[in-house]
Amino acid sequence: MNLKFIFFIFVAMNLNAQNEIIEKKDSLKEKTLEFHRENFWKNLPKPTNWTTDFENLYTDIEQTKLDSVIANFEKKTKIEIAIVTIDSLKTSKEEFDDFSLNLANKWGVGKYGKDNGILIAISKCYRRIRILNGYGIEKIISDKETKVIIENYFIPDFRREKYYEGTFKGLLEIIKMIESRGGK
Repeated sequence: MNLKFIFFIFVAMNLNAQNEIIEKKDSLKEKTLEFHRENFWKNLPKPTNWTTDFENLYTDIEQTKLDSVIANFEKKTKIEIAIVTIDSLKTSKEEFDDFSLNLANKWGVGKYGKDNGILIAISKCYRRIRILNGYGIEKIISDKETKVIIENYFIPDFRREKYYEGTFKGLLEIIKMIESRGGK
């Protein structure tokens, strides 16, 4: 047999074996990630404050400022607002909306029986934001108005990688709108 032909077969077999190893490693990584996400979903940690930053978008000082604004608003109105940033280890892009709703329900954002909670879920890695309004809030702010707030107050700064600034502006606009409509 020709030595070049034997070498070619050897190289082709070796590359095929390497591809199989890589595919197995990728499959194992995907299964491990899915297991981690499923486990996280079932065992959600309790929020540490009004702002829970899994994605590390905010400094400690920024988180404190967001928490302070929300705490003062909650004292006046009894309306609860939670902000959560979600990284790719917690959920997939396709499950982001369902994960956000699950989080709002498990954390119990809003007063019991009043459904007056708002969850602001942000994911830099997926370029997603979702604001979930409890039924009591939907009487004050419509989904259409919430979308306008996202587009006009959150997104412009997010596009410039200014996540705190966009979050702060959006939060203030939500509060302003609720207060102007006598929300309590």
